Amino acid sequence: GNIPVPIQLTLLYTDGSQEVKHQSAATWNVVGKKTVSFETTPGKTLKKAVLGGKTIPDSRAKDNTWVQH
Repeated sequence: GNIPVPIQLTLLYTDGSQEVKHQSAATWNVVGKKTVSFETTPGKTLKKAVLGGKTIPDSRAKDNTWVQH
C-alpha cells in the first residue's frame, strides 16, 4: 500500500537469540527516503530476518522473511 507504517524487524541469530528493531512511521517523512538500515549484533551470525508484526498492516506479508542459505 501507500500508507507509511512503522517498521518492526525481528533478527534471529544462529545461537538462538533474537532482537527486535523498531522505527516509527515518521522515518518515511524524509523526502526521497526509500530504504532503512539496521545493524546486527557484532559477533553474531544472522540466520533469519522477519519484517512486520501482528499490529502492522501489510498488503504483501508473504515477502517479509529473509533466510540465510
